[in-house]
Amino acid sequence: MNSLRLHLMLLALAALPPTTLAAAGERPLPDPVEGSRLFVRKGCVVCHAVDGEGGKIGPDLGRVSTGRTFLGIAAIMWNHSPGMTERIKEVRATRPKLTPEEMANLFAFLNYTGYLDNPGEPRRGAELFRDRGCAHCHAVGGAGGGVGPSLDRFKRYTSPIVLATAMWNHGPHMRAVMEQAGIPRPQLGGGDIADLLAYVRAAGRGGLESAVYLLPGEPGRGRALFREKGCATCHGAEARGHVGPGLTHRHPDMHRGLTQVGALMWNHGPAIWQKMAEMGIAFPTLEAQELADLVAFLYTLHYFDEPGRADRGRDAFTSKGCAACHGPAGRGGAGAPDLTRTLGKAGPIEIAAAMWNHGSAMAQEARTRGLPWPNLEGRDMADLVEFLRASGRKK
Repeated sequence: MNSLRLHLMLLALAALPPTTLAAAGERPLPDPVEGSRLFVRKGCVVCHAVDGEGGKIGPDLGRVSTGRTFLGIAAIMWNHSPGMTERIKEVRATRPKLTPEEMANLFAFLNYTGYLDNPGEPRRGAELFRDRGCAHCHAVGGAGGGVGPSLDRFKRYTSPIVLATAMWNHGPHMRAVMEQAGIPRPQLGGGDIADLLAYVRAAGRGGLESAVYLLPGEPGRGRALFREKGCATCHGAEARGHVGPGLTHRHPDMHRGLTQVGALMWNHGPAIWQKMAEMGIAFPTLEAQELADLVAFLYTLHYFDEPGRADRGRDAFTSKGCAACHGPAGRGGAGAPDLTRTLGKAGPIEIAAAMWNHGSAMAQEARTRGLPWPNLEGRDMADLVEFLRASGRKK
C-alpha cells in the first residue's frame, strides 16, 4: 500500500458512518474508523508507521504479519511489550492505556489495512487482457473484439471492485456466450482484476476528469446484505458454512482483499450459480458498494478467533511461566493477583487489554525475579483465555 492509497483509505474511513449496530444475538463488529483515530490519539503513530506513513522507531504495522486475528495481534503486542516499554521511555513518551473497546477498535483498524489491494500494473493487465481471452469479446481503447461491450467505461473508476461487480452481475451471460464461441473460461487470481483495471485506465478512451472513488465497505451493512442477498442460505448466518463452505478465517482465501475475493467469485461462479439453481435461489445482482460491504464483512470474520481449549491453556499457563507468579490454577501466589477473580469472567478483548495495560509492571516484576519473558502465539492466547475463564467458573 503506498502513501497516497493509505491517505485515501484514512479519508474514506473517516467518511464512513458509525459501524452498524448488531442485531439481537449477533456479535458486535469493532469500528476501524475509531481505531484509525486512536492510532494517532494514543501515540502509536509516533513510533509506528502503517505502510510507510508514520514513525520509524518501531516496525511498520502495515508490513508485518500479525496473524490478522484479534488474539494474534494481542500476542504480538505481548511479546514485544518489554521492548516497546523501553523504546517509549527513550523517546520520553507515555505508554498508552487501552480500554477493551479501544483495543478492539485499534486492532480492527490494523486488520483493515490489508482490506485494500495494491494498485494494479498496466503492463501486466495488458498481458492478461490478451492471454486470458478477454480481447476476444471486449475492446479497450478501440483494440479488441466487439461481441461484448467496450471496457472503456471503467476508465473513470479508481476501485477494481466496480469491474469485479460487473463480472459477477454479467457472469452467467458471459459464460453462455463463451461456451457458444468455444472460448475457455479463464481463471483469475491475486491482483489480476486490479491489473486489468490499471490497463483499462491507462489505455481506454476518455479522460480521468470525472474519476469515481468508491468508499471502503462497511462490515455492518455487509452482514445485513449477506442475509438479504441469500448468501447466508448456503454459507450460514455468520458464514461458518452450511450447504456451501465456511468463509471464516479458517478459509485461507478469505485472508485477501477486495479484488482477490472478486477473483474468487469469478472463478467459482459457475459452481455457485448451479447450486443456487438447484436450490431455487434467485441470482443476486449487486451494486459495487454492496459488494464492497460484503467483502468488508467477510474480511472481518477472520479477525475473530476460534475458542481455545482449557486443557491446552492449563499446560501453556505452566510452560510459559505464568504459574510461577499466579499459581498453577491462576488463583494468585507469590504476591501476584488471582487472575480467576479479575479475569475469570472476562472475554478475550478484556483479557488482552488487561495484559497490555499491566505489561510494563509485569515486565519489571519478571526482571526482578530473573524470569524469562514468555512469548505467545495467537493460539496460546485463545487457550489461556479459556483456561482462565474455566478456572473462574469452578470457584
